[in-house]
Amino acid sequence: MAWFDAHVLWANPEIAWVFALVARYGGVDGSMRRAHPVFCAAVFRFNITATLAFARAFSFIMAPIR
Repeated sequence: MAWFDAHVLWANPEIAWVFALVARYGGVDGSMRRAHPVFCAAVFRFNITATLAFARAFSFIMAPIR
């Protein structure tokens, strides 16, 4: 899992703050059980936004192929 985290950070340095906050407020195993509910909501919103942005970019790239 640590390799995956390092790879994601290397490929996407702009999201390093998410990993830093999880490391600070998350549990020992990387879970968010100990985190503040507002922080959990912010990370959830970020994940949804990033997923939607990826889906839009992917559909834009794939459009000429269809």
